[in-house]
Amino acid sequence: MDSNLRSIPDFPGYFVNDLGEVWSTKKSPRNPTGKFYKLKPYPVKKGHLFVCLCKNGKRYNKYVSRLVINAKAGDFVDHENRIKTDNEVSNLRIATSAQNNFNTGPVNGSKSEFKGVFWAKDKDKWHARVKANNIQYHIGYFDDEVEAAKAYNEKAKELHGEFAYLNPV
Repeated sequence: MDSNLRSIPDFPGYFVNDLGEVWSTKKSPRNPTGKFYKLKPYPVKKGHLFVCLCKNGKRYNKYVSRLVINAKAGDFVDHENRIKTDNEVSNLRIATSAQNNFNTGPVNGSKSEFKGVFWAKDKDKWHARVKANNIQYHIGYFDDEVEAAKAYNEKAKELHGEFAYLNPV
């Protein structure tokens, strides 16, 4: 339970720790004595976890990741390892919307298994490209899909820094 247990601002009787666990001492039918108990998180559509907190008789659904790092309104929370249910503080960081998007994987349904790599039918080659600051950067055309993915990785590191998703090559 410990692991730097701290209270959740604006929600008396609720606590969160660095492991991504949310605890309560609120008296309720489920906890009539007011002892510490761990709340069960629930998944939402895109895989993130939320918990229900009560205050003044009203229920509030809160994302666990936002509670763990005390994200402010307007902040984006990025899961560094891209596993949305891993809410350990070491896996979470505040990001801009763009930085959060940099850390997404390949597009489902693409001909390539790699992010930033597309089949250029007219050239009969693999096309590597990356976007940053609303600018599409053409990296080049490649005979080999893996070489295109490696070229994407290098440019993504340069443009996206620590938020770059790197293809596993």
